[in-house]
Amino acid sequence: MLQIFRRKTWGRYGPWLILAALLPVMADRIAEVQWQGVARAVQATTPAQWAIALAATLVSFWAIARHERLALALLGAGGSPGRCGAAAIAISQTTGFGPMVSALVRWRLRPDLGVVGVARLTSVVTVSFLIGLAVTAAAALLVAPTPLPGRGLAALILGLALAGLALSLWPPRALRGRMPPLRALLGMFLLAAIDSVCAALALYAVLPPGTGIAFLHLLPVFLLALAAGLMSGAPGGVGAFELTLLALLPLAPETALLGGVLAWRVVYYLLPALAGAALWLRGPTADVPRDWSLAPADDLDAADRIALHGAPQAEAQLFHQGPFHLLRGAQDRGAWVAARSGQSLILLGDPLIGAPATTLRLARTAGTGVARAPILYKCGGPMARAARRAGFRVLPIAEDAVLDPTGFTTEGAAFRQLRRKLRKAAQNGICCGPAERPDTDRIAGIARAWTTARGRELGFSTGCFAPQHLARQRVFVARRAGRTVGFASFHVNHREWVLDLMRVEPDAPDGTMHALVMAAIDSAAVAGLRRLSLAATPCDADAFPPLWRPFGRRLAARRSGLRQFKTAFAPVWERRYVAAPGWPSLALGLIDIWREITDPRRQVTARPGDIRIARRPGSWHPSGDVSAGPVAVPATERTDHDRRAEPPV
Repeated sequence: MLQIFRRKTWGRYGPWLILAALLPVMADRIAEVQWQGVARAVQATTPAQWAIALAATLVSFWAIARHERLALALLGAGGSPGRCGAAAIAISQTTGFGPMVSALVRWRLRPDLGVVGVARLTSVVTVSFLIGLAVTAAAALLVAPTPLPGRGLAALILGLALAGLALSLWPPRALRGRMPPLRALLGMFLLAAIDSVCAALALYAVLPPGTGIAFLHLLPVFLLALAAGLMSGAPGGVGAFELTLLALLPLAPETALLGGVLAWRVVYYLLPALAGAALWLRGPTADVPRDWSLAPADDLDAADRIALHGAPQAEAQLFHQGPFHLLRGAQDRGAWVAARSGQSLILLGDPLIGAPATTLRLARTAGTGVARAPILYKCGGPMARAARRAGFRVLPIAEDAVLDPTGFTTEGAAFRQLRRKLRKAAQNGICCGPAERPDTDRIAGIARAWTTARGRELGFSTGCFAPQHLARQRVFVARRAGRTVGFASFHVNHREWVLDLMRVEPDAPDGTMHALVMAAIDSAAVAGLRRLSLAATPCDADAFPPLWRPFGRRLAARRSGLRQFKTAFAPVWERRYVAAPGWPSLALGLIDIWREITDPRRQVTARPGDIRIARRPGSWHPSGDVSAGPVAVPATERTDHDRRAEPPV
């Protein structure tokens, strides 16, 4: 019963009870008010004062409209010109019962959002504004020239706000995917501050000259009075707002102060409410068409699947594993494998389709639409150069080990180590080839043993054992005396194969991994494939600019053994890059990528019965059609991504 009273009775009547308690205290000051003088104070307001107040009101409602658009971006609810939110606030703050009235106005102006969408939007806007108002009021209390009560609470509120920003930057696992991005939180705080400070400026502009109140002294009092008015739920906060002002400004003349408040209500409440009512009577607001979308794996059409299977880089097949979506533009404006993470919209590799300039504009637009900065991860040289021309900041991040299976040979001094490893594997009875009748339980057991020995698997853009994903790949197994001791899997499309997973038993003979890769090279050569990648490894630290070299050294140190393994095949090293609109976005994006790789959100467990692997080379097609295997790309159709080497960016 006590909880019901707190939730219903106090929530409905509590503000009015507080107002009733204040009335006897303020009775003497209210009795001293000369109401005819209040009317004369309003009439004495000069045109310049009205103009300044109107300008401040326009800026305040501009911030409200931007706040609405930011909330829509966080919800992924599509574009909006912002007039909907401004009209909803203008009407609801005047009529009272803000959230309910503003939700009804939004439902009228944006019926496409539906009841649930309107409720979510109203909740996000209301909660974020109240938090922003609290932070702004706390900051104003601390900088006020005259000490006011509540400074300890103000410091606590600012501390909690800073903690929230820190959690947004690096959230714990329980809050992964739940915290708004840092730029959205900062944007909401800033817009709430602009809104409330401009509202205070509008009041300050119409105060009679004789009040003698400084703006920095008025600001915290105004914000507290505004909060009291919002809590009361009364139309325009009438009563609670005025009583709070009178209580916290004891030296201000009552008549002049209330005259200024009356003039302020005309310019900040009445005029916007009339404009909002006109929009409400006009009907639904035309939605801003969004020319991009983020499609999950279960929402792909035939064109999307063709784009994935014809991607410049076979690693685009990672779309089927992990937190990826397909970013696609309207009217063939491009497509990209993308993931929302923390502060960033991570775009993996090169775009599936579309010219660099077009896809970069798509990346910027989509980043703004989800309140995150776009970051290109592991893109090729041509894309990196286009990004640099478009104003992006670019860093080298990795080097892709590429070779041509049709011309590959183990002859020569460069392959001395490879020949030695292959001999060791052969001497220990290792036989490698395509998986025709794999022991699925055995493969899953090898993967589990590998993970146990290393603590955990990585994720995101690195190999992670998942039977559903393995079924889309080329798989090769290593056997010893008829027993499977290791396997390797490759992403495949019509252009290339890319090494994904390589797992062997802890006691597998030396050279087993080399033999697995060699079997894949031979199979790709039989298929006529001209490009096989051993996947990317981090760049040497010297490839980074001086300020970034400590990061490069730490990154390269974690993969030094892997690079040495790939060097045995004497590949051509093609550089991959990371790019973002600015250095802060690039730094935050690298943090997000690092977290996604080392602490993946989605870990798929092995279910041996789900593993389906091709019976013979050339019989499996990425789309599921068994009519044809991978084919070589003719020289006349090869793109920049098929070149053997690229000049540095």
